[in-house]
Amino acid sequence: MAAVKHVIEADLTDKTYVTVSGLWQWDYGQILRIIGLELDASVEVHFSLTRNGESLSRAGAMHDGYTDVEIPNSLLKSGSGYIYAWVYVNDKESGYTIRSIDIRVQSRACLLYTSDAADDKA
Repeated sequence: MAAVKHVIEADLTDKTYVTVSGLWQWDYGQILRIIGLELDASVEVHFSLTRNGESLSRAGAMHDGYTDVEIPNSLLKSGSGYIYAWVYVNDKESGYTIRSIDIRVQSRACLLYTSDAADDKA
């Protein structure tokens, strides 16, 4: 059975930034789908838990009318509330940010694994 990935859509048609929601802390394998931009093969998305500092880069996969990019699982572990994403294009001569996306991440408790089910009894 093929894995089904959860897709969060960010429609950037006529917008410089957008806020999207639908993710939970501890999710993994999540896809950000960027709609409304005509992008080429050199598109990257930079992800971070803060608006400044370091970010993680992921290459976008272009399809007919949209671009998909996997959200780094390590950032989904944080309970910070938001993951910030910047759509970045480059070529041999230049590179620049063209749009930004704020991804709301709802916090939740972490699942604890135990080796003995008796630990859960009152």
